[in-house]
Amino acid sequence: MAQRSVPAPFLTKTYQLVDDPITDDVISWSESGNTFVVWKTADFARDLLLIISSTTTSLALFAN
Repeated sequence: MAQRSVPAPFLTKTYQLVDDPITDDVISWSESGNTFVVWKTADFARDLLLIISSTTTSLALFAN
């Protein structure tokens, strides 16, 4: 029997933000629904990035 893996909290929180109609002016699904688009990068960085990163112990995920 195959084991089901649980997505990392970072991925779950990102999905929730993209899928939430309240955040559509900042981040939303693309027209195809296969990707998401950050429409307002400054608002995303200021308001939403901290929500996503609060589910992780490090911002290393965003390092180049």
